[in-house]
Amino acid sequence: MKRLEGKVALVTGGARGIGRAVCEAYADEGARVAVADLLEAEAVHTADALGENGMAVVMDVTDPDAIRTGVKAVEAHWGGIDILVNNAGIFKMAPIGQVTREDYRRQFDVNVGGTIFASQAVVPGMRKRGGGAIINLASQAGKRGEPGGKARRGERHDLLFDQGGRHLHHPVAGAGIRK
Repeated sequence: MKRLEGKVALVTGGARGIGRAVCEAYADEGARVAVADLLEAEAVHTADALGENGMAVVMDVTDPDAIRTGVKAVEAHWGGIDILVNNAGIFKMAPIGQVTREDYRRQFDVNVGGTIFASQAVVPGMRKRGGGAIINLASQAGKRGEPGGKARRGERHDLLFDQGGRHLHHPVAGAGIRK
């Protein structure tokens, strides 16, 4: 039996890059995988490559209603979600003087808001199923910084790995949901 046999995973930003690799690895381990992404054609392409274990879900992680709709679609199709991988993220490489408020808000809404609202959306179903796992991915670039990326804060890294991570996990710790 494969390690994720019988499990359902939802991967945000799953259409390409690291998200796609996560989707492929989980499917190889027996999971049914919901490829959630704003890029519909790429999400469908990735889900199709997974065969019967793949499902495309169009999801804008900056929109809590769209996230809830996507989660409900996966739950209706496969009966629930056991694993959430918060992978969706963006980064605009620009010196601090060239970053607009819109750039900053968009990055924050995707990287932090998407993580919070996707986690919120899956927790009730995970509680009903007796537990699950929420896996949050973030780049080390947010912690160490990179040339040309001076405007990038480590907001997602701080949220997930410093004090914020404990605050996200505390309310679900007794429900069998791992972070």
